[in-house]
Amino acid sequence: DGEDGEEELYEDGEEEPVEPIKHSPGGVEAVGLIARLTSSDAGRRALLAHAPGVVGYLLPCLRAELGQTAAFAVRALCGIARSRHGMQLLLRYERADRLMGNLSGMLPDAPGVAEFFIDDDDAADDDADDARLDRVGGAPPQHMRGQVLSEVVIAIATLSQEKAWRWRLLDITSDVPRSVPDFLDDPSASSADVFEETHLKNLKIPGREFSTVRLVASLVALLRSPHQEVVFNTLYCINCLMGEPPQSWGRGRDPNREEDHAARRALVVAAAFGRRIAAVGRGRRSARDGGDDGESEETTATPPHSLTGALAHVLNSKKPPQAPAKVVGVSRVSDLNVEDLLNDESSAADEEPAPDEGDEGDEGPAPDEGPAPDCRLNATLVVANIAGDVEGRRMILGSVDDGASAALVAGLAEMLVGSDADRAMLAAYSMGELARPLRLDDDDPGTYPREMGYDDQSPVSLDEEFIRDSSAKVAVRAARADDGFLGAQLGGVDRAFDQMPNHPLRDQVREMLRTSAANARSAAVDVLGGAGISRWIQTGYARVEDEPIDHTANDEAPDLTARRARRARDHAIGAVLRDLDLNVKRQWLLEMLRWELGQVNAGVPVPGLTGVTLTCERAAPLEDLCHHCCVSNAHDPGGVPSSTQPGTFLMPPRGGVLVKFKGERGAGAAVRREWMSLIAAAAGDRGNLLFASNDGGVTLHPNAMSGEVTPEHLEYFASLGRLAAVALYHGETLPLRLTSAFCSRLLGHEMALTDLESVDPALYRNQVVYVQEHGVGGLDLTWSDTMDPTGVFHPGKTRRLRKPSEWADAGAGFHVERASGASETSESEVTEAESGAYLRALVHHRVLGAVRDQTSAFAAGFGAVVPPQLRARMRGILDGSDLSLLIAGAASIDLDDWRRHAAYQDARLAFAFSTECFWRAMEEFTREERIKVLQFATGLTSPPAGGFRNLVGYLGDAVPFTLGELAPPGRDEDGALPMAHACFNVLRLPRLVEGAFGKGIEGGAKEMARRLRIAVGVGVQGFDDF
Repeated sequence: DGEDGEEELYEDGEEEPVEPIKHSPGGVEAVGLIARLTSSDAGRRALLAHAPGVVGYLLPCLRAELGQTAAFAVRALCGIARSRHGMQLLLRYERADRLMGNLSGMLPDAPGVAEFFIDDDDAADDDADDARLDRVGGAPPQHMRGQVLSEVVIAIATLSQEKAWRWRLLDITSDVPRSVPDFLDDPSASSADVFEETHLKNLKIPGREFSTVRLVASLVALLRSPHQEVVFNTLYCINCLMGEPPQSWGRGRDPNREEDHAARRALVVAAAFGRRIAAVGRGRRSARDGGDDGESEETTATPPHSLTGALAHVLNSKKPPQAPAKVVGVSRVSDLNVEDLLNDESSAADEEPAPDEGDEGDEGPAPDEGPAPDCRLNATLVVANIAGDVEGRRMILGSVDDGASAALVAGLAEMLVGSDADRAMLAAYSMGELARPLRLDDDDPGTYPREMGYDDQSPVSLDEEFIRDSSAKVAVRAARADDGFLGAQLGGVDRAFDQMPNHPLRDQVREMLRTSAANARSAAVDVLGGAGISRWIQTGYARVEDEPIDHTANDEAPDLTARRARRARDHAIGAVLRDLDLNVKRQWLLEMLRWELGQVNAGVPVPGLTGVTLTCERAAPLEDLCHHCCVSNAHDPGGVPSSTQPGTFLMPPRGGVLVKFKGERGAGAAVRREWMSLIAAAAGDRGNLLFASNDGGVTLHPNAMSGEVTPEHLEYFASLGRLAAVALYHGETLPLRLTSAFCSRLLGHEMALTDLESVDPALYRNQVVYVQEHGVGGLDLTWSDTMDPTGVFHPGKTRRLRKPSEWADAGAGFHVERASGASETSESEVTEAESGAYLRALVHHRVLGAVRDQTSAFAAGFGAVVPPQLRARMRGILDGSDLSLLIAGAASIDLDDWRRHAAYQDARLAFAFSTECFWRAMEEFTREERIKVLQFATGLTSPPAGGFRNLVGYLGDAVPFTLGELAPPGRDEDGALPMAHACFNVLRLPRLVEGAFGKGIEGGAKEMARRLRIAVGVGVQGFDDF
C-alpha cells in the first residue's frame, strides 16, 4: 500500500519497520485481496511466484491490534499453506520463528503466563506487553472478535498438518517421546520461587520470540472462551498439534496410518509446564499489585486452569447442539476443508461490546451471531488423542484435587448413555483410551497381560511360559486355536473358494481365523498370571513396585522409591474409572464390542462377516454348542445329529447370531435368549460337574474334578467362554453366575486373599480370617490342601502346596499330588512366620491352581471373541463383580424397577384396571413365579445388569418391557390368557372388568394371577413365529 506510505512490500532479508503498522483502509483491502487470491490454485501460484516477499509483507500484519487486517493476513497464510509448494516455502522461511511468535502472540495468555515470560523491569514500559497482560483468561479485547481468534487457531492447525511444522511448533528434535520431568508431579516443588529457580529458567530463552509452552497455555485458555466457534476450532487445533488420533485397534484400523507419539507427548509436557508457570506468574502479579511475598490467598485458592479442567468444562457444557457456523471438521485431520474457509467473503461485523466481567471461564451467550457449534465431539476426540500417551492418561486422570478428572469422566459418561449414537461411540472410545494400562516407562511388557494384538511376523508373540505350560496348551487345543486345527480350517476356506480364488471374502475369512486363534492363545496364557503369581505368593505383592515404600530404609534405591510412588499414584487415580455406575460400564462395554465386531444386523448372515445362523438341538444344548464351535458331538459322536455345519460358531460373530431350534419355526431375540438359558442350565447342572458352588448355588466356580465325569470338559469350558463373550456383544444375559474371583482372572486383575471369599465363604472365614486374627497356633496346619473339596472322588487325598523357598526355583507346575497317609515331615508344618505365604498359597490353589486348565480354556474361548486390546481396557474399568453381573444379569428382580421402566402400547393402559391387576398380582408372586413371568414375556431368566432399563431387542437396541391388550374380541372372552411377543418384550393382557371378580382390585388381581400361572405354565419354552 503505497498510497498512505504506512505499509510496503519487504523483500526477504530486509529489515521491517520498528513502529507497528497502523490500521488503514488500504491495508485491509490489500491483505484481503491476497487472502482472496490464495483461495484458488491460480491465485496461489501467482503469489508464490513472488515469494518470500508476500510472506514478508504478511508477517508484520500478524498483530492483534490490527483487527480485520490481521484476520485477512492469517487467512492468506492458510491459503499459502494449502499447497505443497507453499508449505515447503514456509518451512524454509528464515523468519519462521518470528512467524510462529506472531501467530502465538495474537492469542490471549492464560492467567499468570504472561507475567512469567515478561521481565518485571520492562513490563511497565512495554505497551504491547501490557496490552497482552490484559488479554488473559481466554477473553479477547473488544476489537478482537471471535472470528479473528478462529482464524489464528485454524492457521496453526493448518501448519500442524505438516509433520515438520508440527515438530517445530512443539519444539521436537527427536521421534523418541520426551520424558516428563519428575518435578511436574513433585509435591515438594509447590513453592513458586523454588520451582522457577530450579526448573523453569530454560523456558525463557533470550532473543527467542516463540515459546511452545506459551502457545499451548494460550490454547488451553481459549477452551474457556465464551465464543463457541473459537472453542470448537481450538479443540481442532489441539488435535492437529498431536497428529492423528490413536487407532491402536478396531475394525477400521489403517496399517499405513502414522501416529505422532512424539508430538502427543510434547503437547502433554507443554500443558503440564504451562499450568506450573501460571502459578508462578500469578504469584508475581499478586506481589506486583501489592500482595504478600509469593502467592496470595486468591492465587492459591484458585489454581491455574489445567487442560483437564478446560476439557471437562467443555464436555459438561449444557449448550444445546446446533449446526456450526464457520468451523472445521471434527473426525480426522484430513477433514479440514480450507477451501470453504478461504472462500468465505464475509467481512467482520461491527464490533460488539466486551463481555461482562465475571468468573473466569463462565459460559455466557456467544457474542458472535449465528448458531453456536457443539464442541463436545471435538473435546472427546482431544481426550482420546491425549489418552493415547501414557503420560497424557496420567495428566487427565491425575487432576484429583480440583475435581477436574471426575468432571471430565462424568461428561464422557453423560455422552455415553445419551441418545446420540455418534457421541456415545466416540465417548466410549475415549473412555477406553483412558482405561489403558498406566505402565511405567521401563516396564517389561511381559509383566502385564497383553494389550496389543499382533505384529507383522507372528499373530501373537508368546513367551517361553506358553511352551512349558501344559494348562495353556490344553486350553488352546480345547478352544480349537492350535496350529494344526487352524491349518485345517484355512484349508477348508481355500477349498470353499476354489472356484473364486481371488474373491475378497477369502482373504478376510482367513485373516479373521488367524486373528481369532491368536487372541485365544494370548488369553489362555495371560489368565495364568505368569511370574506375578509367584511373587505374590512369596511376598504378597505381584510386583516389586507394589510393595509399600520403606521410609526408614537407607539402602533403598531412589529409583525404586520413585517407581513405587508412581505406581501407588497410578492405582489411586484409576479409581475415577473404576467407580463409574454399572449402567455406564455396561454401555461402554457394549459400544466397545460393537466397535470391534460391528453393529448387530438383521441382514443375510455371512459367517465371520455379517453374522451367523445356528440351528440348535433343544435336547442336548451343551453338546450342540460344542458342535457349533467345531467340537462335534463331544459326548457321543453318533448321538446328537445337527443340521448346522461344524465350526459355524468358530469365528467371532461379526453382525450377530440368529438362533433356530430344529423342527421349530420361531426365530428372533427371544429364541436366542432361551438358547442361552438352556445352555447355562446344562452347564450349571450338578450332573455334569462343570461347576461347583459353595454358597448355596448363588455363584459358580469351575469344579476341580470336572474331568472325572466329563472327559471333554475343557471343550465345554472353551465353548462357554465364547458364548459369554457373545452374550455381552448382544447385550443379553447368559444366566451363568460366575464368582467374582473367576471373572477377575479373566480380566487379568492381580490376586488377593479376598478372592477366596467369593469361591468358598466358609473356608475364607474359618481359615483365612481366623489365621490372620489368631495365628496358626494349635491348628496343626500343613502345606497341603484337599484334592477334592467335595470328598467324592478322591477322599483323603491331598495336594502339596509350594513353600516360598520352592517358588524361586520351580518350573511350571503349581502343585504335586500325593496319596493320603504319606509321611509328614516337620518342614511341611506351617510356622507362624510362614502363615502369610501359606494363606496366599491356599487361596491361589482354590481360586486358580486347582482349576488352571478349566480357567485357561474358558479364557481362550472368551479371548477368541474379545481381543486383547479390549481386555486390557476392561481391566481398567471393570472388576470381577462387574463382569459377573454383566454376563449373568441382576441377581434378583426388583419389582419397583420393573414397573418404573415399563412402557405401554396405549397411554390409557397405564391407568387401566387390567394393568393395576397385573402389578398387584406380581407383588403377590414368589421369586420363582416372577422369573417365569419374565421368561414368558422376554425370554430372560434374570433382568440385565443395571435393571429393566437395559432390556434390548434383537439388534441390541433399547426395547423396554411393554404392556398391551389382547386384540378384540379375544381380550373380552372369558378365560382369555395373556400372550407374549417375547422378541419385542411385549406382554398382552386380557381386559378385566372392575367388579366382575369381587369387590375392589383384590379380586381382579387374583384372577389375573390365575391366568398368568396358566399361561406361563404352558408357554415359557418354545416360540412360534406368528
